[in-house]
Amino acid sequence: MSSATERSAAWAVAAVAVALACPVLGPQRPAAAQMGPAAAEQPLGYKTLGLLGTVLGPEGQPLPGAEVGVVDPMRAGRTLDDLFTGRCGEAGEFEIATTDVSECYGPQSAYCVLARSSDGTLAGAVIVPGSEAAQPVQVQLQPAAYVHSSVLDPKGQPVAGIGTVVQIRAGYVPGAIEGPATNERGEVLIGPLPAGLQLSVGVAYELRHLMSQNTWDRKEITLQPGETYELPPLMLDPEGRAIEGTLQDADGNPLPGAQVACYLPQWPVNLATADEQGRFRLTRLPVKGYDVWLIAADTAKQLYVMSPVDPDSDQPVRLVLRPLTEAGGLLAGADGQALMGIPVRVFPTMKAQWGGVTVHTVWNTQWVTPPESVKTGEDGSWQISGLIAGGMYSLQAESPDARLDFGAASFEVDREGQPTDCGLMMVR
Repeated sequence: MSSATERSAAWAVAAVAVALACPVLGPQRPAAAQMGPAAAEQPLGYKTLGLLGTVLGPEGQPLPGAEVGVVDPMRAGRTLDDLFTGRCGEAGEFEIATTDVSECYGPQSAYCVLARSSDGTLAGAVIVPGSEAAQPVQVQLQPAAYVHSSVLDPKGQPVAGIGTVVQIRAGYVPGAIEGPATNERGEVLIGPLPAGLQLSVGVAYELRHLMSQNTWDRKEITLQPGETYELPPLMLDPEGRAIEGTLQDADGNPLPGAQVACYLPQWPVNLATADEQGRFRLTRLPVKGYDVWLIAADTAKQLYVMSPVDPDSDQPVRLVLRPLTEAGGLLAGADGQALMGIPVRVFPTMKAQWGGVTVHTVWNTQWVTPPESVKTGEDGSWQISGLIAGGMYSLQAESPDARLDFGAASFEVDREGQPTDCGLMMVR
């Protein structure tokens, strides 16, 4: 996808990250230890944290030259090799910088320190609670372990190039490690990994909607020293489902060049462009068990629509794009009295089935500027414009004394583009 297309149709789940306006801090490193590039690569606006300790061999002896790394949620997409950014000194000592996640993930969050010998035959890990991050730790290495499995399509044929992810399950460790992709035989060997650490394995996030049978789901693994753990084959349809249709305006005229995307938490965007007759074909849609929503836009004419579709239907889809519209309603307290002068805003949100699980998620698109907040009138009324026809939204009161129940505050904008009356909403 070109950068121009990315700018005009950025369509993905909004990952919320709070930028902390704090100076970059960290303890001084020991002279004998070698710090990796992590100290210089901290995300701007986040504090750094220095974790220090010693790496020991299988017999408890210090292990100079061992590699050390930390699972860091602010550096997504790191492989096992990328993760090891530090190296121990002559006495096996290390200090390694990572992102201080305490203000983002709370006091229960922890840090996973991983270490391995320079030849990769030994590995170890230790979970460091956030409250103990300033205390030195010991990481004892044991013979490295591996996880082996394969990915098959619905016909039982191997699927190559499927990326994997390793998630730490011991304690609350935010972040994950990117594993290798399946080879031409559909097989994957993940490691070297430390024994004794609770973890799970999944496919890359942008491929999860293509799994027809997730035999890896929530399978907690604790590896033994030197073990190669066998996971059952995972079933995945690399083609997914497909859908064809047309993009039109309210008068039935085709909209050549208009774009349509499938609402999914994935990148790159699953996007198609209508031809001269307004026709489109969108592939790699979710397998059964997922609700499929499409969003379409003709940004030149400022026409938009959002709609659920059924890829298994024999009928082509016809999406009618309309100008942005508005919604309004009344806001009252628990006693039924109108709430006057309360700032409110709407944000895109959706309730849908993903893999058989009901989830509430936030969606976003650069096609449309997010609606601005407004204040309720004397009668508690509110009205907000700039909404996509058929779009799912939720009302939020920007006042600590006016808390709205998430489910009760959700609404769908009229698909014909008419103003939507959300009626009375009462705060708790």
